[in-house]
Amino acid sequence: MYTESKVQLADHHSPDRYLSLIITAYNEEEALPKLIHEIVQDMSSWEHLELIIVNDGSQDQTQAVMQSLQTQLNSLSWLTIKLIEFTENKGMGAALKAGFKEASQSWISFLPGDGQIEPKMMQKLCLLAHHETVLVTTRYTNREYNLYRKIISKGLRMITFMILWTHITSEGMYLIQQKRLQELHLISDSFMLNLEIPIRIAQSKTKIEVAEIQVRERQGGVSQATNWQRIFNTFKDLIYLRWCIWLEKRNR
Repeated sequence: MYTESKVQLADHHSPDRYLSLIITAYNEEEALPKLIHEIVQDMSSWEHLELIIVNDGSQDQTQAVMQSLQTQLNSLSWLTIKLIEFTENKGMGAALKAGFKEASQSWISFLPGDGQIEPKMMQKLCLLAHHETVLVTTRYTNREYNLYRKIISKGLRMITFMILWTHITSEGMYLIQQKRLQELHLISDSFMLNLEIPIRIAQSKTKIEVAEIQVRERQGGVSQATNWQRIFNTFKDLIYLRWCIWLEKRNR
């Protein structure tokens, strides 16, 4: 059973620090309870946290785990938890957009359900979030990629620049103003959404900060990041995004 444990952190008491935190989960029955426990331990000082968990068509017991966690968390006055369930796998982008629609706080962020990013890293992003800051992205400082992963990562950055003429630094989670997010005409339903958001913000010439964070090994599940089908789909999505942005500018 979870209990209240307040730790006073002055920089978290301003209303613009109120956060909607979205967790996307696909077959994360093992990792999800660990991640939720860490959120409760690491973020209990917040004035209010809205936690939105999206089950992206999992084939395991993720939904049952989510419901059990919601029952346990109901006693915490500083935490609101919402559950969203897809009956089939629709992709990370679709899951995030479903969470965006339910979000009610002035800042929005997300964590993958695999637990690679510790909830305490959120504080590093919040320290860079001011009224004039629209988006805070992240850079990993401790990840050692093998040669194959380095080539894929560098190649993706180069292709993104070649297609969209935009440099972005965004390796993991991000923090964005809700009002600005609502203004974006997002088209991606896949992993590509996590590139589309910083790309659109960067092209609007508004303020972006970059937080340096650490990551760890997955706490469960299997990574699909270097799956060739996913890489190919990301390339197609970049082309499609370029086309949509061109049409949007043309029709203004």
